[in-house]
Amino acid sequence: MTDMKMNKKSSYVYMCALASLAPILLYSYYIINTSVDIPFQTSFFFLTNLRAYYDGTLTLADLTVPFGEHRVIGCNLIFLANAILFGLNTRIEHYIFFLCYAAMMVAIFIPYVANHASLTTGKQNRHMVSFFILTLFMAMINMSPIQYYDTGMGVQVIIGLFFSILYFLAADHLLRQGPNATRTALLIAAAFMAFILFGSGYSAAAIIATLAFVAYRCLILGNRGRAEALVAAVTFISLLLYVKMPGGVPLHGGAPENGGSGLISRALSCLTHPVLFGDYILVSLGSSIIGHRPLEDMHTGLGIYRVIGAVVLLLSLWGLYKFHTRRTIFSNALPALLIVYGLADIAIVCFGRWEYILENGAAWGTGAWYIYHHKLCAIGAFWIMALLLADRPDSEAALPVGERGPVVLAAASIIGIIGPQVMADVHMIRTVPYIYRFTAQAVPYAYFPDLLPGKPDETSLFLWPVAQTRKDLAFLRAHNLGPYRPSLDFGHTKATGELGEGWYGDGWIGASALGVFKSGSSGEMTISTFVTSTLMPDGNGLEVFVNGTSVYKATFAADQQVLHRIPVPPNTIIGVKIQPTRTMSPKEAGLNGDTRELGMIVQRLDVN
Repeated sequence: MTDMKMNKKSSYVYMCALASLAPILLYSYYIINTSVDIPFQTSFFFLTNLRAYYDGTLTLADLTVPFGEHRVIGCNLIFLANAILFGLNTRIEHYIFFLCYAAMMVAIFIPYVANHASLTTGKQNRHMVSFFILTLFMAMINMSPIQYYDTGMGVQVIIGLFFSILYFLAADHLLRQGPNATRTALLIAAAFMAFILFGSGYSAAAIIATLAFVAYRCLILGNRGRAEALVAAVTFISLLLYVKMPGGVPLHGGAPENGGSGLISRALSCLTHPVLFGDYILVSLGSSIIGHRPLEDMHTGLGIYRVIGAVVLLLSLWGLYKFHTRRTIFSNALPALLIVYGLADIAIVCFGRWEYILENGAAWGTGAWYIYHHKLCAIGAFWIMALLLADRPDSEAALPVGERGPVVLAAASIIGIIGPQVMADVHMIRTVPYIYRFTAQAVPYAYFPDLLPGKPDETSLFLWPVAQTRKDLAFLRAHNLGPYRPSLDFGHTKATGELGEGWYGDGWIGASALGVFKSGSSGEMTISTFVTSTLMPDGNGLEVFVNGTSVYKATFAADQQVLHRIPVPPNTIIGVKIQPTRTMSPKEAGLNGDTRELGMIVQRLDVN
């Protein structure tokens, strides 16, 4: 009988392990289908060190130069290694990001499953499986920030977050088992990776969470031994190095951003705006569940963010209270540490970006960069709730909600938190082509830098001034790096090449259309064009540029499919610009309300 119970219990654990693959596979699908191999946004910051490497002037001091208020030593090393070994294949960074996320999932859910397995028996396994799957949905990373996050500094930040979680586990293990040489070495190694090598502005939250947990053990539980002293010492030394080393958090004055005020002065400023500060917390927590896309794409107001954020905040505070009162059911402190980390990070971001919040309001809390960190609040809260549901002795309900408690809480979670997140993620899956197109537009600009957009902003393809971006692209081209690598295999057709600005989904192009393709051995490009006489009775003309040089001009009549055969360099990558002689909008022609300036339909484009 006991063996049957054990087998049944093991089957539930295997079910949980299998279920844990779902968000990883979904995330993998998303990132593979949205990633584009080109330096993007913050990646260009690291070209300075790459240029110094090729000039032979790179020094250790160059690697420690901060990016804004973030230390980026690890990212500098990754970027250099990528360029040296793989010719700056930035798609590799996408997969590093994915693998690190998958490892972070494993680091969280192995102790989660172990904690549940030590409590649940028989009927209670159903609660364990239900809430394990719910927690998996909570852990499923919001896909909305990926296009901003997975190259450049984003790799540094996600690796630092992974090692912060490992540091939590190492510190908790040492506190529970007592110090020895192996545990101490693991603690120091995790601290170095999380706070020094891959530390960023967000790492301060991990330091605060660890120190708060040590203080809790000393002051509340009365545990004041060698273990607490050792963890406190390692964490405090990490804090000193974190602040003093380049890229550390500026506590007083002189911050390179945000008006020059330090973190402490901005924190004090928050006290004069308590309503805005509280609103920012709720919006940030709400965004950690449904991301920023509902606000941008689905016209959702901040009200839903505040409601979801309030639920997550109440669950988090209630979870910390239950962690204290029912601490005997927890085999590790990770859920409580995750909650404190998330809340501390919200406060740090608020202090660090206070000037922007004053200007833009609580909506700044929906920023894509912060979702990965703030979501840990909800993961920790659901972890604690799941344990309490699993530990329900007949004589004493772990949750004061009666016999229907698990059903009520599960329903409330699905309706109030899981449902909105799933809807947001489904929306993001549907927008995969748009996300890919958004990033892919950057590729043709590498071949036509003179056409780069004018003023950069936070949502543009390149964050740097146009003159600097052109200089950086010229550097990449001179060394056959990034989009100029000879090994790149762009498509040979309109459907498989990298298309930039000017292409519309119905086949029409605008005043100009950019694309990058790989030519074949024939060295010939075939373009099939068509215009309707209702829009352009006299037909139209076109000029074709290859790698910035005009190579073909022609005119053609309306209502006729015309095939243009154009010689191109064989067996190489080419940047193509198709420029119609004139454009006309259907609204201007009196056909309908379409205001697009249309040049022609490109029915087919093949490069052989």
